[in-house]
Amino acid sequence: MPLRFSYELAASWPPLAWLAQCEVGSDSVRLIHGPGVECRADWFCEAVWDEDFAAGDFDRTDLVFGSGGRVRDGRVVFVSAGAPIDRLQFATHDNLTLVSNSLACLLERIEARFDPDFRGYDQFFEQVVLGVDQDFPNLPIAGGGVGMMYFHNLKWAGGQLRRSPKPAPHRDFGTFEKYSGFFTGALRRIGDNMASGERSAPLDWLGTISQGYDSPTCAAVAREAGLKQVFTHDESRPGTRDDGVAIAGILGLDCVMVDRLAWKGRPAPEPLFLAADAQGKEVMVAGIPFSLNRRVMLTGHGGDRAWSLEFHPRRLPAYPELEPGPPESMPGRWHSGLSMTEYRLHQGFIHLPAPFMGLRQIADLQKLSRSDEMAAWDIGGSYNRPICRRILEQAGVPRTLFGTAKTGASIRFLRGEDAWSASGKRAFFGWLRQHGADHGLSRRALAQVRLLLRSQDVALSLGRLKPAFVGRRMRSIAIRLALRIKASGLHDLAFIWAIETVRKSYRRPAG
Repeated sequence: MPLRFSYELAASWPPLAWLAQCEVGSDSVRLIHGPGVECRADWFCEAVWDEDFAAGDFDRTDLVFGSGGRVRDGRVVFVSAGAPIDRLQFATHDNLTLVSNSLACLLERIEARFDPDFRGYDQFFEQVVLGVDQDFPNLPIAGGGVGMMYFHNLKWAGGQLRRSPKPAPHRDFGTFEKYSGFFTGALRRIGDNMASGERSAPLDWLGTISQGYDSPTCAAVAREAGLKQVFTHDESRPGTRDDGVAIAGILGLDCVMVDRLAWKGRPAPEPLFLAADAQGKEVMVAGIPFSLNRRVMLTGHGGDRAWSLEFHPRRLPAYPELEPGPPESMPGRWHSGLSMTEYRLHQGFIHLPAPFMGLRQIADLQKLSRSDEMAAWDIGGSYNRPICRRILEQAGVPRTLFGTAKTGASIRFLRGEDAWSASGKRAFFGWLRQHGADHGLSRRALAQVRLLLRSQDVALSLGRLKPAFVGRRMRSIAIRLALRIKASGLHDLAFIWAIETVRKSYRRPAG
């Protein structure tokens, strides 16, 4: 008999979470899912893609964001997002092969315990920069491991789970008009997919905007696909103004200003972000003051690769969208956005980093950016993106309003550039008092770490002082304190705490 899905609603789960249970010899794949997952006879998804929604052919395109599963030719294809901002997790437990779009969900289902000897969870998740064609090492747990799949799909057939490469169509990016036509057309088709009457309810766009290149470019193009609202943060780094209010006004978009530190007013927001990549840099989105449910968040993640002229084509690998940059680049730069993976499942939104569309043809994009037809928008310097500049200037945005300085927006509380939230720190230290000894943290070491964090908070508070050299000195001290805190093993414990906290969301009601 052909394979089929059997569905089980877990009403208490985060809306977009799902877990598939594949059993050798069974003609049914059991799918446990949250209330926001779309379920059909031979496919399910929490996704958008560039084709008709009703057909459910998201396994046949690389322009897909979110995740899902499709019965195809007697097999089940589990579909991952076409960008490294989401992933699939899989493991074998008892006689079952399990696949999920949530790491915390999968770990809860298999009752996993962490390997007490493993260190370096933040570096583990940064391995995505080594390229999507690699065989990623398993996340070690006691007695086994959990596999990770970025970008590519997974196929269940004949009792085995195997990687299934995404389609790789070649597109003509030989001129600006051809590339911009592809970009605009893809977003329009995704917009139609979002608005389909075949969905249980339509999805709405939500854009991001700053004074940089990437998010304003995405917002400018997405207006033709129905984008009406964006949000912006007042700062990208402490003391660095970066709001895109003026640009949004010129583009005719409704813009909501969000305090960069508003997330600290939420009850212990850190776990949902740390549980995804052990870094949590995108926690600032938790400060958005309205519901994100049934939204598609359009971001500029990936723009550093798609549109930048920092890198020479000869230095770019053949499969570059997740490959490492030049030796001098920082690895964490290329997996930005990953920490929203778990948060978005809880809030009910899909993350769409538009620059990743077509990014496998980065050599063509570099050639276009350096072509004679783009010379008028090539301003030179290290922060230079002619494609973005042309799109925005042709949309009426003055040259002086954007792309003047590279900042990048993120919260780096583990690196000592920002402080924890008060509620998050209380919750974490409460967990450490109960469980720290189980992970080798003595009472004395706990007291020392607490003192280091308090000293770091003071240094960060003084970091905004004038004159400027005093602030710089205080921020430098905070970063050095962060290195001492990391050496204590606190970062690894923060990830374990986050996973243990989020796992509770996936516990089934008794009976």
